Amino acid sequence: MDTQKDDRSLPEKRPVSLRKVEANRRNALKSTGPKTTRGKVNSRRNALKHGLSSSRIPDFEALGEDPQEFHELLSGISEQCQPVGRVDQMFVELSAFSYWRLKRGWRYENAIIREAVRRELQEQKYYCQQLEKVIMQLQTATDEINETGEVSQDTKRRICLSQPDLQLELSNLWSDCERIAREQMEQPLWSRAVQKLSPQELRQRLSMYAVSGMILRLKAQIAQRSDPETAIGQHAIPNLGLQRLLLYQAANERSLCRALDSLERLQRRRKEESLSASVTGHLTQ
Repeated sequence: MDTQKDDRSLPEKRPVSLRKVEANRRNALKSTGPKTTRGKVNSRRNALKHGLSSSRIPDFEALGEDPQEFHELLSGISEQCQPVGRVDQMFVELSAFSYWRLKRGWRYENAIIREAVRRELQEQKYYCQQLEKVIMQLQTATDEINETGEVSQDTKRRICLSQPDLQLELSNLWSDCERIAREQMEQPLWSRAVQKLSPQELRQRLSMYAVSGMILRLKAQIAQRSDPETAIGQHAIPNLGLQRLLLYQAANERSLCRALDSLERLQRRRKEESLSASVTGHLTQ
């Protein structure tokens, strides 16, 4: 009797007419979603199911990451591990965050390598351009050798100072090439021919050998530095911030392993307790 009275006190639910249903559908089609900034921020969280990860959305956006990709990772781990209760879910979320931070470490490593290679290629190109300008000046210096019999000190100084970044390198290279030219002229194979040369012809021959040797050396350096592998290969392992990166990755790997290990032990213990309870109940029957 009481149940019947309670049922009578409830208001009757009137069926919704087809006209009302169609009107609701038409109105839904006209909806464009939130338009204000605040409304968009609020609606962005509608699909979130994990409270811990909801506070990390600004971090993803600040780093240009896709929050949806993280939630897919979190959902995938959760689906595979089948967490029961908040503690299981906590370890699932910790595993997802640890793996996500590992991905950030790999992203950081790639960024370091890309920037180092870009900078190296730029410096490589600039260095080769400098050497090509020096080669052009050395080629014009051969005209001076043909006219005066040698390269004047002013010409040497002008060529070395034309590239301030390479001044010391060019000066040492010039001295080295002149030394090699003199040693070649002193060899027994050349001694008889040298004795027949006049002092002016000897200076001319030494100057021409030195300039030719410099041009060959500089062209060899250009060929070596122009090889992309020279720029890319030396940055295959990042050296900028590598120690900090290794520590960061090691910490994330330990965190990931501990979370997965704790979750596995917790689920295994729960399974053993459930099995023990079922066996005990079976024996007592």
